[in-house]
Amino acid sequence: SELSRLGRLRHLNLAGNNLHGSIPPELGNISSLELLWLSGNPLDGSIPTELGRLGHLQYLGLSQNQLGGSLPSELGNLSNVEFLSISRNFLNGSIPSELGGLVRLLVLRLSH
Repeated sequence: SELSRLGRLRHLNLAGNNLHGSIPPELGNISSLELLWLSGNPLDGSIPTELGRLGHLQYLGLSQNQLGGSLPSELGNLSNVEFLSISRNFLNGSIPSELGGLVRLLVLRLSH
């Protein structure tokens, strides 16, 4: 993905753009990201484990897509995340215990 070359990018908001396909794992290489907002697209596939490498991320919005599979435990590595919205997808399985370590988390949205 060309976006992974944007090493200084802090905010990436592509919400509501009718984007199709899966979330590129390469987004996990944009280490400067503080906001990643992909809500309201028909994105499918699973949530890439690589997103857990986004150590500066504060806001992650993946709601209102068609994502499936389980929540990756690697999201528990997002030590600076304050807002995590993954509602209205087709996820299954249990909530990873690693999410309990997100001490800065203020908002968690996992509803269907």
